[in-house]
Amino acid sequence: MLYRLLPTSRNMMLPDLSRYRIRLSQWLKQPPANIVGIDIGTGCIKAVEIALIAGQPVLKAAGLTDLPPGLIENGYVAKPAELAATISSLLTNSGIVSRNVVVAVSGSAVFVREVILPAMSIKELKEAIKWDMEKYIPFAPDSYYHDFAIAGQGENETELRVLLVAAPRRLVDSLTGVLTEAACQTIAVDIEALALSRTLSGSEDANTVILDIGKTVSRVIVFQESIPVITRFLPIGGQNFTEIIMQSFTLEYTEAERVKQYPAGQLNSPISQGEVSAVARRFEELVTEFAREVRRTLEYLQLQNRKASIERVYLTGGGTKLEILHQHLSEHIGDIVLLKHKPLAGISLSQSIDKRFLHDFAPQLAVAIGLAMYRGSYDYN
Repeated sequence: MLYRLLPTSRNMMLPDLSRYRIRLSQWLKQPPANIVGIDIGTGCIKAVEIALIAGQPVLKAAGLTDLPPGLIENGYVAKPAELAATISSLLTNSGIVSRNVVVAVSGSAVFVREVILPAMSIKELKEAIKWDMEKYIPFAPDSYYHDFAIAGQGENETELRVLLVAAPRRLVDSLTGVLTEAACQTIAVDIEALALSRTLSGSEDANTVILDIGKTVSRVIVFQESIPVITRFLPIGGQNFTEIIMQSFTLEYTEAERVKQYPAGQLNSPISQGEVSAVARRFEELVTEFAREVRRTLEYLQLQNRKASIERVYLTGGGTKLEILHQHLSEHIGDIVLLKHKPLAGISLSQSIDKRFLHDFAPQLAVAIGLAMYRGSYDYN
């Protein structure tokens, strides 16, 4: 089976990338009715099954489990058999029936870049990019999968904005091999930014920043006209806040996780106010550092494109459980509206779904939800 990364849109003849997809194979002509999105994060694995019923996405099942240490190292699969067993167990225990999977590749090894090219047909564009990829992609020839999507018209009618995507073959092949071992059929490989874009509200979220707070790493993803133009990885995650509480109050990890979710200023009533104040100061320092990096990202955007604008910022991932993070970030990002991401907006829920589970974990499932909403076209021609 020949795997290729192929971004597509609902209609590739239109210069509209708000719904484009990344696909892996040419052999599949129609997407299956039920798709499972699998998001392998830094701390846990999330899986979501979504069916398309009468044109309406319906969430059928979902689950997450801790990622055992050592299975993923530097973004690459280190222990394929153990990872396959973990995925298989997660799907079974979550009540997920389908084994048609869309998975995401992530990390600094994944390359996304927008380039300006002369206006031409899709056929000509494919040929031009094929011969010019080495000018854009910082990988050795034949070491990566790649493709492109039309992002829109350039500053005039003679130009096209084209998004290039590439990922190392070793990264993609290791993931698809694990899924095969877990008795899954990989129908597509996506990137996290595109998966998250499917959980946004369309035109009103066209110029948006998503702050995806993971366990050990956070992502800052900037969208302009619904296109991911910047993705930054910051070495700050929910675990940093948990460790502050563990060290300050001499608590075990599980206890610290529970305390972390208390409202700001009310970390734990039995703890002395002096200790609470000290923790709040350390939280403030960490959030300030995070906000500084977000502002630097936005300043870089303005340097690259003075016409760029950001209308809102969404906070997603496990970090949304930390109320103090939302409060302090709101104070640091200025006039931009900071909102909690609601990745299930517009998605119906199966009657068998545990609503309380979804309420608690929906932000952590955001990437998996976007992956499961994959419904791309499968051919340029």
